[in-house]
Amino acid sequence: MVTSSAWFEPTDGHHPDLVIFGGGYTLYALNAHTGALVWKRAYTGRPDLAPDPATDETRLFSSPVVVDGKVFFGVSPDGQAGHRGYIAAADISTGAPLWTFETDVNATGQISNDGCGGVWSSGTVLPAEGTVVFDVSDCNFFKLGPYSESVIALRIADGSVAPRRRLRLRLRRDIERRPRSQWHREIPGRRREGRDVLLDRSAIWSPALEHERRVRRCGRRLHRDHRVRWLARLWIDRYRRPGSRRTLRPEQSA
Repeated sequence: MVTSSAWFEPTDGHHPDLVIFGGGYTLYALNAHTGALVWKRAYTGRPDLAPDPATDETRLFSSPVVVDGKVFFGVSPDGQAGHRGYIAAADISTGAPLWTFETDVNATGQISNDGCGGVWSSGTVLPAEGTVVFDVSDCNFFKLGPYSESVIALRIADGSVAPRRRLRLRLRRDIERRPRSQWHREIPGRRREGRDVLLDRSAIWSPALEHERRVRRCGRRLHRDHRVRWLARLWIDRYRRPGSRRTLRPEQSA
C-alpha cells in the first residue's frame, strides 16, 4: 500500500537515480530506471520496539523531501493508542535514521505514546535559513501537547527547533481579519467560534489559512446571493399576489 507521493532524486555518484516514497510505515527507495529496490527502512509508531505490521497502524502520509543528502518526512500513528508520531531525517544512500524530532510529548518533554503527534504534511525546505518546515495535527480534535496544531521549523543539520519558528495553527476569526503584518499579535478577549490561532512575526503563509479565507468568502457570497434571490422573489410575489393593492394591471403585465 503506497501512502505518500514520491520524490525523484537524481544520482550524485553515490546512489542511482531514486524514487522515494512511503508505503505503510516503510520508507522505500527504488531505482528510477529499473524499479529495483535500493533500500527500505521501517519507521514505526514505536521505533523503540521491533516492527510489528500485524498491530502497528502507523503510516507515512507525509511525502518525502530531500536536501543535503537527507530525506525528511513525517510519521503518523493514525490515532492508534500506544504509538506516536514524529519527524525524521534519513540517509539518502541507506535510509538509516539520522535524527528524529518527537512531536508526541507532554509539557515536560516526555514521550506520551498516546496516538498523537501525527505529521501528515510534507516538508517545506527553506534553504536560506537551513530549515525544513512541517505542521503537526491535533490530538483527537484537541490540543493536548506542546506541538499539536503547530507549524515547526527544524534545522536540517540536527533536527533542533529553529528560533521563533513554532507557530500555533489555532485559527481565530479576529486574527484572520487583521492585515497579515499584524498576525503575530495575540488578540485578547473571549474565545470565538472555530479554532484559535496564535502566530508570531515570523509567520509564513499557510495553505490552511488561505483555504479558511476562501471558504468564508464563498459562504458570505452564497449568503448574499441567497438573500438577493429571496428579496427578488418577495418583490415578485408582492406585486403578483391576487388581491394585493399593487397587483399589476393586465396592460402593465403584457
